[in-house]
Amino acid sequence: MRAVLMSLFTGLFMLVLTGCNEHAEEYRRAALEKTFRSIGEEMRSASASSFRFLENKWFDPSQRMKAEVWFDRGKLVKATGHEACTYLDSLEAALRKEVGTTETLFDDGVLYDRLLQYKHRMLSTMQPSLYRENPTFAEVLLRDSLGFTVHGPLLPADSTIDPSSRKMKWVRDHAGDHRKETTLLLLANMKADVLAMQAQLIEYLGNQIGATDGWFFATAICDISANQIKKGQPLTVFLGYGYRNYHSSERVFIQDSITRRESWDWATRKVRVTGLPGKYSIPVRFEYEENGLIKTATRQLEYEIVP
Repeated sequence: MRAVLMSLFTGLFMLVLTGCNEHAEEYRRAALEKTFRSIGEEMRSASASSFRFLENKWFDPSQRMKAEVWFDRGKLVKATGHEACTYLDSLEAALRKEVGTTETLFDDGVLYDRLLQYKHRMLSTMQPSLYRENPTFAEVLLRDSLGFTVHGPLLPADSTIDPSSRKMKWVRDHAGDHRKETTLLLLANMKADVLAMQAQLIEYLGNQIGATDGWFFATAICDISANQIKKGQPLTVFLGYGYRNYHSSERVFIQDSITRRESWDWATRKVRVTGLPGKYSIPVRFEYEENGLIKTATRQLEYEIVP
């Protein structure tokens, strides 16, 4: 429904730009500016509602582990949308103080580049490349990311046109009419697009809670087959991975040697003990990735060689 509304109002907007009667054109322009601002407020409200959903999941102890990664990304989308709207508001405030035309606001493409930067920052929260261990989910994220790139409200990208040509077309479409009233209408339209993009992305991120990738590593669970053993006998080391996400890129080291895992959440290794009777320990190190950082969990598994 929102897409249909935006399409309809865009069509009306183009009628305003080609209006034949100055008074009628001014009336239509004022009505459309009011409409775009109303759409923007609706998108702002939808965005706030979706963000509250994310936030409530994060505050829920039973959901926090699964919600954390998406809540952090939702905060980035929200902050980026706020920054973009603040920037557009500053352009509008400066424009209202000026007299005459606005020849340079669109002509040099700086505004386009700035909006494109905001769009890319919002879309970076999807990060399909991080889910290489879950190719099915990575494929879904990649498909949806491309969908937002091509069809998203903010600077939809015609896939048949190369990026530089898209920019040139945008400049041509926006630089023809330098009247202040028209420029204010364009800025109101852009702000509505930013808020719509923000709302759709935050809603999308919230819908990913509960997907199979949403579990962060909690702890390494280690054990050995016996606490007392005779010299020369085999000892088996067991290691469970606990909760983790698919892009944690975990590696297990037992006695400083990397150990192959038998399954998604379990690894074992047989160790033949040597030495005199006494107490010993086996070092276990678990490395994993969290939010782009390599973290480590270590354990010392104690055993005793008996006569």
